[in-house]
Amino acid sequence: AEMGCKIKLIGHFESLNGKLLCAVSPRFVPAGNPLYGVDDVFNGILVNTDMLGDVMFYGRGAGQLPTAGAVAADIVDIVRGSAKSVTWTPAKPEDIADFADYRCDRVFTVRGTLAEAGAKIEKYFGKPAAVIAGDGKISFTVKNMSEAEANAAVQSSALAIVNKFRML
Repeated sequence: AEMGCKIKLIGHFESLNGKLLCAVSPRFVPAGNPLYGVDDVFNGILVNTDMLGDVMFYGRGAGQLPTAGAVAADIVDIVRGSAKSVTWTPAKPEDIADFADYRCDRVFTVRGTLAEAGAKIEKYFGKPAAVIAGDGKISFTVKNMSEAEANAAVQSSALAIVNKFRML
C-alpha cells in the first residue's frame, strides 16, 4: 500500500525473441494499471496490441461454487465423449524462451537500514527507481531487470532479502 500497489496473481504471456514466454506469479500492480481495480470474483485480461495499445477484458469470474460446477461439467463431458475441445499439443522445446532473459521492473525488500545496505543495493541492483525505508527494512524498485540479473544480484549482494516481486 505504501508503494501505491496491490499484490495480484498474474498470468503473463509474451513473444520474446520469436519464442514463447509464459509465467504465473504474484506481482505488484501499480494504481495506474487497469488490473489494479480487479477484485473479488472479477477477472481481468489486459492485452497489449500493436494497433490499439492496451485493451482490457473484465467481467465476473466464477468464485468457489461456480468453478466447482464448471469443472464437474467438464469432467462429465469428457466421460461422455462430448467434450468440444479437450486437446493439448505440447510446445516444442525450441519454441520456449529462456525465462532467465525475461525483463521487468522488480521490487525487493531487504533487512537493515539505508545507511547499512544502501551502497550494496546500488552496487548490485543499480540505482533504485524508488526507495521506502523504515522498521529495519528497505523496499526498493529496480527498472527493467532480467531474471538472471535479479538472481545474480540477490546471491552476490549477501543482503538479507525478505521478499522479491515482479511488477507490471
